[in-house]
Amino acid sequence: MTRIELSRNLWMSVSSVGVAVLVYVIARPPARVPAKERDLSVAPAVARVVGPRQVEVDAGSAFERTIPKHAVRTEKVTIPLLSVTASVAAHSRRGFEKPQDRWQFQSADVSGAYADWRRAQNDVEYGTKQLGKTRELGKAQIARFTDIFERLKKLVEETGTEAVKDLRASQADLLQAQIQTQKDEFDAESAVNTALRNRAAAERALVQAGIDPASLDNETDVAIVVAQVPEVQMRGVIEGQSCTARFYGIPDQSFPGHITRIVSTLSSDRRTLRVLFDLDDPDHKLKPGMFADVGIGTDSRDAVLVPPEAVVHVGRKDYVLTRRASGPWDVQEVDVGESHGDRVEVRGGLKEGGEVLGRGAILLKPYMVQALGK
Repeated sequence: MTRIELSRNLWMSVSSVGVAVLVYVIARPPARVPAKERDLSVAPAVARVVGPRQVEVDAGSAFERTIPKHAVRTEKVTIPLLSVTASVAAHSRRGFEKPQDRWQFQSADVSGAYADWRRAQNDVEYGTKQLGKTRELGKAQIARFTDIFERLKKLVEETGTEAVKDLRASQADLLQAQIQTQKDEFDAESAVNTALRNRAAAERALVQAGIDPASLDNETDVAIVVAQVPEVQMRGVIEGQSCTARFYGIPDQSFPGHITRIVSTLSSDRRTLRVLFDLDDPDHKLKPGMFADVGIGTDSRDAVLVPPEAVVHVGRKDYVLTRRASGPWDVQEVDVGESHGDRVEVRGGLKEGGEVLGRGAILLKPYMVQALGK
């Protein structure tokens, strides 16, 4: 064996040993931790559950000294109760036409529904007038034939100067007038009822498309905006509530408005509630189809604001640790709203006074879960 071959064999042996050692280091199981060290119950406790929905933190401990506490107080705010995405379904353009002829819609289907609604509305007005005239005509004819019949009856019974056959013919004419009047009134009422049903159907189609028919006679520059509100947030939405919209295409300007209608049925596929808004647009900047973020509930109100770190999510609900004085902390369920800077609004479950545990409250989540189960 030559010197070169001997050297090559030596390097191959060393390499094989090195690879084997590397594979062992990577693949070997981790060192077993003694059972005593893996048992969390033997770890020093910083808190304990002292009762149903009550957690006590060790007073004077490092944890208790470092975790921040925030006073609960109310403030005047105008932040939205909730924010949703919306789009312009219709817009009234400028012009000299009648208000109902100045509307622009985001789709041909909505425009067709609007035309059907206007047609049905005209049919209702025309049918109502025709019904009134039919009733007047029927009353006049019945009154005329009644007068003739009464006069002939008197002449036949008292003087006998008129023939009985003329009296009977007059009576038949009166009955014929009554029957014809009833038929004409029935036909006129049926036409009005049909027009009313058609108008109601067209109105429902408009509402489902995001159009509030009550706003379509508005003579000012107004945009009708439709939004889908999730079912879980619908409890905070009411008609007449104020709102503010900020459109993606016009980010530097906000548009005030209010809720005009809440559709009475939920979307079965999205589980959302359709909400309609009217927005003022005096400068005519909005166009059908434009999208916006809409903040609902922007009226000035008293609100409780807490740091977002104070809110702990357990299951499907939110909780905070709160207390009125020194002692155990209460695990309080809260209804959390929108964020406002570095704080979030608590819409329910927390009143002014006392304090809440801030950053670090998440570390006590296991104790909160245990306290909720008592």
